Amino acid sequence: MLGVVGLLPVLAGAAVVAALCGASSGWTRVEAWQAARSVALTAGEEAAVARTPPPITGPGARTADRVAR
Repeated sequence: MLGVVGLLPVLAGAAVVAALCGASSGWTRVEAWQAARSVALTAGEEAAVARTPPPITGPGARTADRVAR
């Protein structure tokens, strides 16, 4: 029989496995929900996104109100 000292690692391992299995099935449901509600972009929308430059952010970014000062 397992003593208390031998039983604790077994219970801890079982808890970790249970948590991982629960998180895995939950994540699968989230991905399925997102896939069911997502809509593909049209060719025109994709072209518009490709033409738009990415925003410049961060402490060194220049904005209109900073330039005016």
